[in-house]
Order: sequence, then C-alpha cells, then structure tokens
Amino acid sequence: MTKEFTINDLLRSTKSVDKFGELAVLIELFKKGFSVEWHGSRSSFDILADSIKVEVKSCNYDNDWAKKDNIIGGFDRINPEKFDYLVCVSFDGNFDNIRFFIFNKKEVKTFSDVKWKNSPGLKNLTLVKDDKKSQRLIKISEGRWG
Repeated sequence: MTKEFTINDLLRSTKSVDKFGELAVLIELFKKGFSVEWHGSRSSFDILADSIKVEVKSCNYDNDWAKKDNIIGGFDRINPEKFDYLVCVSFDGNFDNIRFFIFNKKEVKTFSDVKWKNSPGLKNLTLVKDDKKSQRLIKISEGRWG
C-alpha cells in the first residue's frame, strides 16, 4: 500500500525552516506561471523566476522569541545587492498558516541595518503584530506576487 503525498506534506517533511520557505516560494511562483529554477545555496540568491533573482527568508513564528515579542516574522542578514525581490515567509510550528511578504530591492534598502559589526551593509526586518510600521509593511507586501 502506498501513501499519496500532497505538496504541503512534502514541504513539511523538510523540517528545515530555510528550505521550507524556499520550496514554498518556488511552488507559489510556479503556480503563478513563472519559469523557476531553485538555486538554494549554489548562488547569491535562492530562486530564478523568469530571469528575476528572488531571495527567500523564513521564520517560524511559533518559536519562543517570536511568541514573547509578539512577532509575525523576523528576517535578518538581508543583502539587497544580491537580488531583485525578497520574499519573507512566515508560518507556524506545524508549517501551516503560511504568509508571504514580498518586497522589491528599493523597499529592502529602507529596512533597518543589521546591528552586528561583522555584517556591514546587511538589512533586517522584524514584523511585530501590534506595531504601526509593521502593520503598514504587512499591508503593502502580503501576497503581492504581481
């Protein structure tokens, strides 16, 4: 007897926050008609979609840090010089309730600088549930695949 797996079953089986996010974005782009290539750790960006370089950052918002600070997603070490678009993926501990936040390079350059001395030029984004700036970013970016 064989068991049929859904795409979500396959995604959940990765058990890697980063790979889960990359695969989830790859599938969404494919479903939206893009020709996609997964680059993962082979290049400076994660996905090539119709010649567009896409970087993916992922966050499980069920972890202790996120719960304590009421965080929807925390994404760091973002280098806007290496991609055209950034997709931040946020999901719960069961790899359900997946949310996609999509930003272009210009928008990413306005994010806060990473505070670590060994990471100059990198950006950071934290989306907090009850923060007005976060709510504005969520409103303009969530599900913006166009």
